[in-house]
Order: sequence, then structure tokens, then C-alpha cells
Amino acid sequence: MAANPEVRKCNQPGVREQAPVERRNQLIHDLGIGELRPTEVVSRFALLQRQIRIGLARQGEPTRVDGGVLAIPTGIPPVTPQAWDRVLVGTTAYVADIAGTNWNVKKAEKQVDGSVTLADISKRAYENSSRQVTFDEFISRMAYPIAAEVLSEERQGEPVDVGVSLGFPHINKVKPDGIEAELVDVKEDGTLPKGWRITDWDEERHANITGALRVKLEELGINVRTLVAINDTPAVALDGGAVQSASQEGFDVIPAGFVGGTGTNGAVDNGGLVNLEIGHADFPADAVYGRMRDNGWVSTYPKVELETGEVLSWRLAAGMQLLAEQDESFIVDPQLFNELKPQALGNFQAAPKDQALISKVASGERATTPEIQRLAQDVLKRAGQVYGVTLAAISEAASDGTTPEAARAFLVEGSSLLKGYGVKEAAEKTATYLRQPVAIREAIGLKGVGTLAMTYPSLAA
Repeated sequence: MAANPEVRKCNQPGVREQAPVERRNQLIHDLGIGELRPTEVVSRFALLQRQIRIGLARQGEPTRVDGGVLAIPTGIPPVTPQAWDRVLVGTTAYVADIAGTNWNVKKAEKQVDGSVTLADISKRAYENSSRQVTFDEFISRMAYPIAAEVLSEERQGEPVDVGVSLGFPHINKVKPDGIEAELVDVKEDGTLPKGWRITDWDEERHANITGALRVKLEELGINVRTLVAINDTPAVALDGGAVQSASQEGFDVIPAGFVGGTGTNGAVDNGGLVNLEIGHADFPADAVYGRMRDNGWVSTYPKVELETGEVLSWRLAAGMQLLAEQDESFIVDPQLFNELKPQALGNFQAAPKDQALISKVASGERATTPEIQRLAQDVLKRAGQVYGVTLAAISEAASDGTTPEAARAFLVEGSSLLKGYGVKEAAEKTATYLRQPVAIREAIGLKGVGTLAMTYPSLAA
């Protein structure tokens, strides 16, 4: 009988020596490159469950000191299909997406089928050199495009609804005429995250950003009826068109939203939507994380966000390094390695953000060796499992610990989860294994902001 080529002889009687293929598979797993084993999936699920429960039960200010997720309450209820039905077809709102580089203003409109369309009003990209501004300039950059559009439509005497997806740390306050946002964690010199700085910052006068925006719009002749501002992750849960579409498919919709793009985050209803900041939840370290840290690519503690999103390309690059050091038959593709790794350490603008590159490698669209293609597939499958664990933990929090009888729709925004090679399928399979089956459905946070602005007058009535 021919010898099994996968098994090599060993000098020790009764001991089977690992063949090269088996040894590499073991290495890929042990280094944190390959897919998680069932026990690892379950233990990570339990870890996130505990952190979410602590965060949602907390009575004081958002913190991670107690071992929970930040869990920042917004006080904003999810949008139900019934509430969205009450909004007339053709209703509009002016919405702004305010974050780091790109500030976009669009016009949201409800369509006959219940969906929301977004028409471009203005698109501005602000490089580092243009992010040092006075508070008035900061507000004006939001207000002027909205005012110009309203005036061009000759609606200056008509009450209009305005929504803002705000990508800076803030707290929300529910008011009769909208959702206020007060900036928090601004340094004394006015420094904000993402390279922005308000040069004349005065916390007492400038914290209420929505109040200032309303005043500026009214100075420009705009009659503002409703003004709402919300973090981009809870906004995903508010996409009325996505809620209605999933309901029409026969799904119950989980009162939650998830972002699986460059970053990772989730929100869930707990007496109002709560921004979990789950991407910053503690997660087990592995050798790939250690190598990224040693390379200077990351400088923070091991967390969910470091196994998903933007860093997936970095994980593949670090995995290639580690595998080559421990398996002499594995050869690194130097050109691909340089494309995958961060391009300039310490500069968030220079970090590669091509979420499609690793998927192109995994699918074979980007030529490389079969071994590296398989490694890319392993990294993405593991990411899908991590997404699935996270979605299941949020689903469980939205279910009061019960096990759903059938898959429920989970609204998601972000190309890493929705379009990554095999990622969505792995996420749904993992959530099902954890007895929290989900049907991932695409939603758009800015449409959620528009939905909130359009429905708020009836919700507040």
C-alpha cells in the first residue's frame, strides 16, 4: 500500500509526526491568522456579552473602568415601521455628514416604496491644513450649504427639517424641537479628534453645537422646524427604508444598528438607542496583534476593532511575516506586503484604507501565490467570525437573553462586513451557531438621520 504523503515517519513509537501541511495549518491557527475554533467562538461571545451587560446596566457616566463597554445613551427610540408609515411620501430633510476628512450635505426624501433617497448638495474634503478653524467657521461649513439649497428652492419661509450625523464625541439631549448634541472630550485648546481644532474654543459658549447651527441657519433666513444630531452608528438603526424593506421580507427587525467598515461599532435599544462603542471592547490578544504592535502599526490594547475593518490588511501583512519566520517554505510577496501595511506610521491620513485589497487577494483578482491567497481567505473568515460573535452579542442584548425562533434582520452599514470576501456569510453562520440567527441587511446611517428628522415631529407630538 502506498504511504500517505501527508504523514511522515517519526522515531518515537506510536507518535505521529505532523506533515508540512498539517503543521502550517496549526501555525496559521496558533498565530491568530486562521479561523476560530468553536470553543474560541463561544468564549469570545461570553466575553462580549459580559461587557455589554455591564455597560447597559451602568447608572453613571459612560466609562470602561468597570469592565463594560462605554454604552453612551442617546435617548432616541428606534424607528418602527408604523412611525415611518405616518411620514408622507415626498417628505424631505436636509442632512449633513460631519466627520474627519469628508463633510457631505445631502437632501433626503421619502419615496413611494418607503425607501429614502439622498441627493447631493455639497461635498467637501478637508485636509489637515484646513482643519484649524474658529467656531463660527466650523458651524458655517455645515450651515451655508444647507441654507443655499433651501433658498435656491425658494423655501425660506417654510419650516424645514435638518439632521446631522456627527462624527465627533458628543452627548445627546432630547428636546421638543429636536435632538441636541453637546461636544465632549474637547481639549482646552479646542482640539477635537481626527485632526480638527476650534481655535477660539470656549466650552460654555460652544459645546451646544446644534444650538449654534440652528442660530446660524436662522440668521441666514432658514425657518428650522426640527434639528437632530446623532452618532453615525445609532443612525444606522434608524434607516426607515431599510426597516420597512426588511419587514416586508417577513423579518422581525432587531432594534439595533451596526457599522462594519473602516471602524467597527454597534448600537442597541435599551430605553432608547445606546451607542455601545463595541469596537473598543476588550478582546483576546494573539500573535498577529503582537506583531502589529511591535511593528508600530497599532499602539492600543487588544480589542474587537483590531480584528476587523481597516486593520485586516495589516493583519494579513503581519501574518505573512510571522508565518515566514516559522515556516521556511512560506515565501512573502514583498510587493503585496508593502501595499498592505500602513504607509506612514503615526499619520492616520496615510494609513491604507483600501478595504477591497485583501478581498481581491482572497478572490484571486489580485495575483499572488496560492499560499498567500489562502492566508487572505483565512484572515477574512476569522474577521467574519468576529463580526458574527459581535452581532450575536448585540442581538442577545436586544432579546433580553431569549433565543429567537428564526433569523431576524440586523441593519448594517460598511463594506468590510457587507462586501468582504466571504465575510458576511461567515458572520451569519457564526451568529446562527451562537443561537442568535441574523439576516444581515444593508442600511445607511445618513438615511437614518434623514428618517429621524422626518419622523421626529410626529414622535415629539
